[in-house]
Amino acid sequence: MATLTTQTVSPKATPLPPLPAEDPLTPAQWKTLLTIMDAIVPSIKTIAVADTQNEVPAMDNDYQKALGTLTTLSPDSENNTEVLAKKYLEEKASANPAFRESLYRLVGLYMPTSTKKDIAKVLNLLE
Repeated sequence: MATLTTQTVSPKATPLPPLPAEDPLTPAQWKTLLTIMDAIVPSIKTIAVADTQNEVPAMDNDYQKALGTLTTLSPDSENNTEVLAKKYLEEKASANPAFRESLYRLVGLYMPTSTKKDIAKVLNLLE
């Protein structure tokens, strides 16, 4: 009986399609949409330093508890996971370039034209 040899294979990231050449929204519409995204995925900071107009203020003990939970759930216990957890809580959607590109692809490549027009109308009303 022949023996089978196996070779270790590691997964590779699938390349994303290029960003659309034509911008699907106007700069004002993008600003409004990203402001909405920041409200949905807000930055969370301690009450002592939070800008209550743009960030969710958390009581110090609640913030520390969240940091502790995120730190213990992190698979990488070797590195300073508390710093990463803090960055995670304080990040806002509009400041993340990968999030912005994904949203751009979603609107520009995958969203039906009728839906895109409807969203543009709503964003124009909200400007």
